[in-house]
Amino acid sequence: MSVVVPGQALVARILVVDLDDGSARRLGGELADLLAAPPVVSVAVSGRAALEQLRRDGCDALIVSLDAITDLAELAEDAMARLSRPAGDAMVLALSNGRSVTSVLAALSGGAHDCLAQPVGARALATRLAELAQRHGRARARAFAPRAAALEGLHGLVGISSQMQVVFEQIARIAQSSAPVFITGEVGTGKTLAADVLHRAGPRSRAPFITSTGSEADLAGLAAGAGLEGATLFIDEIGELDRAAQGLVLDLLDRHGSAAAPRPRFICATRENPLQLIAERRLREDLFYRLHVLPLNLPPLRQRAGDVVLLAEHFLARSAAEERKSFSGFSAEARARIALRDWPGNVRQLQTLVRSLVVMHPGGEIGIEMLDAHDTDSAAGDVPAAGMILPMWRQEQRIIEDAIARCNGNIGLAAQALELSPSTIYRKRLAWAELEVRQGAA
Repeated sequence: MSVVVPGQALVARILVVDLDDGSARRLGGELADLLAAPPVVSVAVSGRAALEQLRRDGCDALIVSLDAITDLAELAEDAMARLSRPAGDAMVLALSNGRSVTSVLAALSGGAHDCLAQPVGARALATRLAELAQRHGRARARAFAPRAAALEGLHGLVGISSQMQVVFEQIARIAQSSAPVFITGEVGTGKTLAADVLHRAGPRSRAPFITSTGSEADLAGLAAGAGLEGATLFIDEIGELDRAAQGLVLDLLDRHGSAAAPRPRFICATRENPLQLIAERRLREDLFYRLHVLPLNLPPLRQRAGDVVLLAEHFLARSAAEERKSFSGFSAEARARIALRDWPGNVRQLQTLVRSLVVMHPGGEIGIEMLDAHDTDSAAGDVPAAGMILPMWRQEQRIIEDAIARCNGNIGLAAQALELSPSTIYRKRLAWAELEVRQGAA
C-alpha cells in the first residue's frame, strides 16, 4: 500500500524484518539515502511482528532476513509463505545467511521474488529493488528509482543495473588518471559516450575532446598541429586502422609532455575481441599493450535487464522534449515487450526506436500496437534471422524469463505456471549467467 500526495512523488513503504533492530534501522536509513524519493521505512524483529504490521499497514517492499522469521514456522519455505501471502503485490526480497543454497530455494518456493546472501550492502539492495520495481508499473518504478541513477546518472550514462553500477564506479576511478583507456563492447553499447564521460569527469574536462577518424592524414595532422597537448584523443574501432595509421598512433604515444604542455590522454575502443584482432594481425601487439592500460568493458543491453525500461522512458522524455510533444509513457504491455527484447543493436537500437515513435505520433500513451508497428525487427520479441537457430539454452531462457516477467518478477509463481520447481529456475539462471560471461569474453 502506497501513499500518494497530489503533486508529489509516490512515497514507498519498506518493511525490514531482522532480529537485530539496530541493524535493520541502519539498513533502512541507508536505503532512504540511496533512493531518489525517500521511503517510509518500518522495522520488525520477528515474523509475528512483521505479520501484524503487514495486516495493519501493508507495504511496497518487504525485506526479510530468514533467520528472523523462524517463529512463524520451522521450515524456511513455510515461514516465507506465511509472510508473502499477506504482503500481496509487494516486492519480497529474502536475505539468507549465505551458507546454504537450500535456504535460497526455500525462500523462492515460499514466494520471495529473489533471495540475496548476507551480508548484503544497501546499494545492492537498492539496485535489486529498482530492477524489480521496473516490472511493477511506472509509479512503483519512480518510487524505487535510485538517487544515483536518477535519469542522468553519470554525465548522460543511464543505468540502475548492478552491471552499470560497476561501470560507473570504474569510470569514476579511472577518469582521474592520465593513463590510456581501452574500451570494449558490442555495437551500440555506448563506447563513444563512455569516452566522453571519462573526459568530462576528469581533470582535463576544460581541454578539447578530439575524436580521430583514424586515417593516416588525420593522425598525421594531429601530430603536426597544435592544440593536442592536454586534450583527450579518442580513436574508435582501433582494429580498423591500417598498419601505417597504427604506427602513427604509436608515435603520438611516444611523445613526451611537460608540465606546461602535457601529453594527450588516449582512449580507444573496439567492438571486437582485441586478442582476436591481434591473432588476425589486424591490431599491432605493441600498440595494444601500450593502450590497454585501463580496460573498460560495456555490457550489452541483454545483460542489463533492469535498465531497459528505464532507458526507454529516458529516451521518450528526451525525444518528446526535443519534438515539443507530450507523452504519458508506455502501457504495461509495451513495457513488458520492451523488457523482454534481446536488443541486438543495444542502447542505440532502443534509442532509435523510441525516437521514431515520438516523431510519428502526436503524444499520449505508447501502446503495444504502436510499438509493434515501429519495431520492424520483430513484433513479438527478437526473431532470429532466416536460417539461424538459437542455442537451446537461449530459447529456454526466453521462455522462462518471459514467464518471470509476466509474474512481475516472482520466480515462485513463474515456476508454478511453467510446472517447474523454483530450484530448477534458480540453477538455470546461474548457468545462464556463466554462459553470458563466457560469450562476452569470447
